[in-house]
Parts: sequence; C-alpha cells; structure tokens
Amino acid sequence: MVDSYDPKADMAHLLQRQVGSEDLKQMVKGAEAYDISLAYKLQTSTFSKYAIQAAGGGVGTIDKSLFIYASARLGGPTGTENFIRANGCRINRYTLRARTGGPIEASAEIIARNIIFNTTLVTLGTGSLATDPATAPFMFYDGGANPVTFGTRTPDVREMEVTFNRNLERVHVLGLSKQKFLPPRFRSIEGRFTILWEDLNQYTDLTGDTAQTLTWVLKTATSTLTLTGCKYRKLDSLVLQPEALALERYSFTALSASIT
Repeated sequence: MVDSYDPKADMAHLLQRQVGSEDLKQMVKGAEAYDISLAYKLQTSTFSKYAIQAAGGGVGTIDKSLFIYASARLGGPTGTENFIRANGCRINRYTLRARTGGPIEASAEIIARNIIFNTTLVTLGTGSLATDPATAPFMFYDGGANPVTFGTRTPDVREMEVTFNRNLERVHVLGLSKQKFLPPRFRSIEGRFTILWEDLNQYTDLTGDTAQTLTWVLKTATSTLTLTGCKYRKLDSLVLQPEALALERYSFTALSASIT
C-alpha cells in the first residue's frame, strides 16, 4: 500500500565560467544521478528482503537490481495511463517503523541507473510485475504479545524503528554519463525503541555492554526481523513527569540482520 512515490533526477551540471564575463559561459552535463523516495505500509516482506538480506544470497537480496514502475493518467482520470520506469534499482537506505495504534510502515531511498517518463508500454523482458497481495497492512498488534525480544527479555515496546543503510556506490566510468555499476559496500544496522520503564534490565545491558539477539515479529507466522550481535548504544532519554508514564528510549546497533 504505497503512500508516496517521489522520483528525482540530477544532471549534475558543471558550471563553466570565463574570465572577463560575469555570466556563465556553459552548463555541461556531468555524472547523472537518479533517485526515488518510496513510502508504504507493509503487507509482505518480499520487497524488504532486497534491502535487508546480506549480499551473496541471490534473488531476494541486495544482489539483484529491480525495475520499478509507477503509473499515472496524464490529463485526469480519463487520460492515457503512462508509466514511469526506473531501471537498475537498488535500495540504499531502508527503515521499518511501528508505533502503537497504527500499521507497520516502511520507507526506502532507492538509487536507479536511470528513470524514463511517459511510456505507455510495460517492457519487462523475461521478468514479471509484482502482484498486489490484496491483504491488510501489518498492524502493531499482528506480532502477538510482546513481539520484540532482546535476548530472553520481552520489554513492553511503544515505538520501534530500525534503519538499514547499504552504502551503495555510484560507479561512473569514462565514456558514460550514467552510472555503470551500483555495488553495495558495507551494511550498517541501527535502530531505536521506546519502552515502558518497568525494570533496570535495559540499562544494565547498556552499561554492561551486553550483546544479544533482537527479534521483532512483524506478523506472527508470516514475517520476523532478526538482528544479531545487537547492543544498546545510548539511553536517549528517560522521561519522568507527574501524571505520565515513565518511558525509556534507547538507540542500538546490530552486527547483522535477516528477515523472513
């Protein structure tokens, strides 16, 4: 269930000046850059795997680039359907977030080799379009009671957010203004959560520099996110106010991750 799709294109012009003139002499196209910002509500983990799974796993991991299509009817509801096609896409930065009372949401910052506007044809070669799962989005309660586990502990979580940065590198070569390669370099996994302050366990793990496995059941029997070698890095806040719940907020980092 897509909330927003925002393609961007940058020709990275080189601005050429000339001695004796106050105005630009030329604007010359440089190394082109194409990006997409995408926000949606999670219904399956299929797309998430392209952002989260480790390199080397083939299909369903960062190894594979994607065609991403968006469509719009130019000229209004009765106009001709046109497609925006982004070629050679990989997800550079991906965030999963949830809070009580709402669905699990995802946002992706995507790098493409190029983006083509205004084509009325879908050209996939041997590929196929993704299908609409036609299901309700994952909700904050779909992971069952205490869906977040840190080691053997099950804190009462109010908000949860995990970000995966794949640090893709746009590789340009002589003779091409578009990038030729888009390899992932290193994976960084960071997150934060807000929990009810009920004991000293989280703070003990923070000050004890204790590494644990963190699991987040996104939807029971359907999808689980697992972060290994996870450590709390910071106690961001411990809000104590009259007539209000005491809440702890922690930031954490993990060594590796996988999602089912």
